[in-house]
Amino acid sequence: MAIENYMPDFAVEAVYDLTVQSLKNQGIKAVLVDLDNTLIAWNNPDGTSEMKQWLHDLRDAGIRIIVVSNNSKKRVQRAVEKFGIDYVYWALKPFTFGIDRAMKEFHYDKRSGHGWGSAHDGYSSGSPCWDSFDFGQTLSSA
Repeated sequence: MAIENYMPDFAVEAVYDLTVQSLKNQGIKAVLVDLDNTLIAWNNPDGTSEMKQWLHDLRDAGIRIIVVSNNSKKRVQRAVEKFGIDYVYWALKPFTFGIDRAMKEFHYDKRSGHGWGSAHDGYSSGSPCWDSFDFGQTLSSA
């Protein structure tokens, strides 16, 4: 898949602004999220109470969270194991290798009718922007 297929459809201030209802309204079954400065602050490995509640709410709704990070396996595993989140490391973003690997590893098919979304920190060329969310593709659990 070309990088153009991963352009966001809208932006939110924080990943936690993606509510269960808004995700369900779009048919989202899985959220692929970056680690540092999206899911957790790079200097707060325990996460915030808001993040923990968001993870709980999504899990209760049957929405899977998968971290897709450029970090090493050791870094990602250490950060997410306490939250019980699936992950892909060395994702090589902004290329799509990590996203494609996550979809394959966790049995999602981008050609089907169920949705997924990708949330990331939105930093590009050193210029900060808001977390963005991509409803542009679809996939389903196989």
